[in-house]
Amino acid sequence: MNTSLSTSNNYSNVSQILALPEHELQRLVRGICADSARVWHSTNGVSMQILSIGEWNHASGPDFLDVAVFAEGRVHVGNAEFHRSLRDWHTHNHAQNPDFAGLLLHIVLRANNQADTESIARYTLVVSEEELQAAWEQSFKEIHLLSHTEISKTAHPETNATLRDWATRRILRKAHYAESVLNPYKPHETLLCLIDEFLQRNQHKQRRPRGVAQMLALRTDIAEVFAKNTEEDNNLKRFFASIEEGLNGTTRDCAQTIVNKNTLNVNAPAHGKALRQEFFLNILLPLGIALAWHSEKHSEQHLEKHSGKYSGKYSVPNYCAETLWEEFFALRSHSRYAALQRRFPSIDQEYAFVQQGLLEYLAELRPHSSPTQAHISQKTSSELRAEAAHAHAEYVLTLYAAHKQ
Repeated sequence: MNTSLSTSNNYSNVSQILALPEHELQRLVRGICADSARVWHSTNGVSMQILSIGEWNHASGPDFLDVAVFAEGRVHVGNAEFHRSLRDWHTHNHAQNPDFAGLLLHIVLRANNQADTESIARYTLVVSEEELQAAWEQSFKEIHLLSHTEISKTAHPETNATLRDWATRRILRKAHYAESVLNPYKPHETLLCLIDEFLQRNQHKQRRPRGVAQMLALRTDIAEVFAKNTEEDNNLKRFFASIEEGLNGTTRDCAQTIVNKNTLNVNAPAHGKALRQEFFLNILLPLGIALAWHSEKHSEQHLEKHSGKYSGKYSVPNYCAETLWEEFFALRSHSRYAALQRRFPSIDQEYAFVQQGLLEYLAELRPHSSPTQAHISQKTSSELRAEAAHAHAEYVLTLYAAHKQ
């Protein structure tokens, strides 16, 4: 093997990556920092975990907003800035910009002079060129898999694995958000809250007026049925009760009934299958997973209270979350999304997780447009929080981490 040629090719690859536009480097670094279990070491020797890399800011100011870091025994929430090298901080005149005051995290690729790192940010992290190259190769692989015109329409295993990963990210962040607003004693109230936020996010989209009207009608039907508080058989009530009791078989039956037959019960108004599927994917599935998480945590707290210090061997796992994941990945799509068909003509949309994965992939790669100040002023803080939590893949974890302090 010609080692000099191999080294030269590797150096060339790294050089090409470093020459990428800064927003592309930000995307790569954002992916590297998304592993909340990883232990990092700052330039001043502090061990930390990045609970959330925050909201990717495409406007002026720091690159990542509301980053959550666990270090020195507590959770810190603040902003982060990315640079190729420490020198760029001064080259860009950030020290004189009040938007960068009190910076929590400074992420760099090269830190030749670390003497003034503490004056720039509380913590400085160095991402190695090897990690950057690995992230770039993975990203390039995903882009090739999802965009190459010669991909066979017959379920390409590697493509499906990639889309499963993106789809999982999408449902997980929605489930984390559902957990952050969850009322476990009245899950139907949380359900109505999630529907309201879904409507707020979609009411201004030109392609969604009919779908929004249908979801609004469904919300009215759900509210009316729960307001009656009767013993009448209710698919949603059975769904919530089965998760609380850990009856994963009943949870599966209820989920299939809601998606394939009727959202509420045989006496309630019938809703179209497309609406039922959208309701399940965007609202009920994340809420169901959040309820299963809460049920499992509650059982652990109960055991700790009555059996002394909690030990994992006494855990009572709630398999309903696992059942819901199985239902999600087995769910066949009701219809094809025209926008996805135009962008990815060779990828079959037979399963709902494929569509969800493609949507998440596009949301991550496409820079989020910045709303105008006039549009922002018309929104309440809760509306903005809901939109941000669903538009940015990691921001909800920041809210969750801050809430748990």
